[in-house]
Amino acid sequence: QKQLEHGVQNAQETEMRRLAIIDKKARRAARLRAQAEAERQAELAARRADREARQAEAARLVREQQARDEQRRVKLAAETRAKQRKIERKKNKATSELVAKVGASFPPFAYAAQCEAWFYARDARYH
Repeated sequence: QKQLEHGVQNAQETEMRRLAIIDKKARRAARLRAQAEAERQAELAARRADREARQAEAARLVREQQARDEQRRVKLAAETRAKQRKIERKKNKATSELVAKVGASFPPFAYAAQCEAWFYARDARYH
């Protein structure tokens, strides 16, 4: 009887040891799975951050290019207006000289020519 009880106790202890080993292996496997999942999530986060950084850089470059294009457009428009004013001034000067000549040589047209020159000059100021 005693031997039988001792055998049963040994079997129970052996079974407990076997279950403890299985439990330890399961916990280790679960820990390794959790660690692998954490590494995977970290990699995904790093990729996401890298992609967002590249997109932000691309957007910054686009904004800078647009700003340069806008500056170039504004500068070109200012230069065009300046050239136009210079042309108008030349026209006005030529008209004034013509008025002086016509006025000196043929007085009845002098007043009309002066009015025309004045209108040219006025228009040039507003354009």
